[in-house]
Amino acid sequence: MQLTRQQYRVLNACADDWELFFYLASEVSQVAQVGAQGAEPAGRGVSPDELVLDLVSLMQADLLECRRVTKGGNREPVGSVGPEEFTVYRGYACLSFDDHVAHFGYGPHEFRVTARGVEEIKRESYRAYDRELGWPQQEPSS
Repeated sequence: MQLTRQQYRVLNACADDWELFFYLASEVSQVAQVGAQGAEPAGRGVSPDELVLDLVSLMQADLLECRRVTKGGNREPVGSVGPEEFTVYRGYACLSFDDHVAHFGYGPHEFRVTARGVEEIKRESYRAYDRELGWPQQEPSS
């Protein structure tokens, strides 16, 4: 599978830890606002539905994993899913982490790259994306 630049950004956004939908949407849309105070809305370049399709594709390729965060704070693995799992994000318009928490609490899903996904983003073929994004160049994989 050759990742799109957007899919590559999603996997990199959650390569170190579990992340909420807000963080992934912010990364692919370059919104990355942590708090509401003093935040200037920057708009969204990627629709929530488009992001959901990427998430499902990455999960089906075993490059991304997801878990549900219950109201009690428990985490439940999400197995094989389709876009219907993520209908809660239809019309998603949160421009800050505070907005996300106000609408969804801490959840309703968390995402993290799988070991296979980590290996995928290390492939030499993605160094062009790093250059396009202005990211530091990674050392070639061994």
